[in-house]
Amino acid sequence: MNPQKDMENEISLIREEHNDSVNKYNERKQTFPDRILAKRFGFTKKRYV
Repeated sequence: MNPQKDMENEISLIREEHNDSVNKYNERKQTFPDRILAKRFGFTKKRYV
């Protein structure tokens, strides 16, 4: 096994999970009534990595 390749694969999986979570957050922030609460409490759009 190649430790570097294993680490790269793990990072890739973690990045994918993070981006999925960011996507869900950004989508939910735009739906009613979450949109009202997000605006009221200053939630901002998150970026992908």
